[in-house]
Amino acid sequence: MAEKEFDLLELLKVDADPARVEELMELVEVDLPALHPEVKRHLLKQQVEMFNIEYGRYAAGTKITDELIEELMVDAIDTHAHGGSDPFERRQMEDEIAIDATRAKLKAIVIKTWYTPSASRNKLVQKMVDKWAEEHQMRPVQVFGGVTLNSSVGGLNPEAVMRCLGFPRFKYVWMPMSDAYYHQLIVFNRKDKGIKFLTDDGKVVPPLKEIFRIIADNDLILASGHYCYKETAILMEEAKKLGVKRMEIVHPTLIHSKHTLEEMREMGREGVKIGLMGIASVNVRFVEGIRWLFRVVKELNDYMVYCSDSGQIQNPTHIEGMKWIIRVLLAYGVTQEEVTKIFKTNPAAHLGIS
Repeated sequence: MAEKEFDLLELLKVDADPARVEELMELVEVDLPALHPEVKRHLLKQQVEMFNIEYGRYAAGTKITDELIEELMVDAIDTHAHGGSDPFERRQMEDEIAIDATRAKLKAIVIKTWYTPSASRNKLVQKMVDKWAEEHQMRPVQVFGGVTLNSSVGGLNPEAVMRCLGFPRFKYVWMPMSDAYYHQLIVFNRKDKGIKFLTDDGKVVPPLKEIFRIIADNDLILASGHYCYKETAILMEEAKKLGVKRMEIVHPTLIHSKHTLEEMREMGREGVKIGLMGIASVNVRFVEGIRWLFRVVKELNDYMVYCSDSGQIQNPTHIEGMKWIIRVLLAYGVTQEEVTKIFKTNPAAHLGIS
């Protein structure tokens, strides 16, 4: 098979032969007690379909060099990077992330924290990375930040957003995540805890409308939180009505904020950016399997921005993770042009930088 014949979209349409799956049901042992046959059948089907892609790539002679990865990372942007200013262990402090990003020639990073405004650290982190870059004769990465509307800042608190306007490169307003009622329900099975942004009759609460106006007036980005698609769709629709132009769905592959492919497509058509989350991709933390992820990327890359969501102690550093996910995407048939769009063109336009 010539390299040009490796067509990922075509391979993604090829379902596993049911007869082959039934053969594997007899041949393959799965070390899970009391596993239901239908679950085993589903897992084996995913494996067969993944092998179709892998061996198609091998036959095509796909080649990926470290130099190519490094080239694709020049001017890349990470719009969702977690640093050490949270009250628990992280892989790196914000200045370390920024220095690594500068070394890799990234254009910008967006620091996100859970409980305090990450934008409050922008000036300090930028000063530190500027100094390092000057000493090493390199271009410093641009450091952006925002505020997450968790309970620690008052939840859906317009005053918290207003107070952040004085911070340099304050760009993001993230909806509640760990304090969202839906996160509490899905992750901890707590049925009476957490922040809701809709009234019982499905209307956006007044304080959030005020926040939308602040976002619109200051050309900020509204990013979703840990809520279901149905509520997130209402959120984005109402924000758009009130003049918000920059919107984003974060980790739509994870169960506490899950969207289907068609739901993501619908959001994209409405002008909402879709986050390609590094940790959600590399660790395959979604129920449909990695074949589904590549379908999402191939079909929705026009709307996608890269968001590593990295920083957890069990995950690679942000730059290591970016190298890995770019390599994985290229290896399975995502083109260099599509990678450039997701990692450079789309996020730069999203942030409003050239």
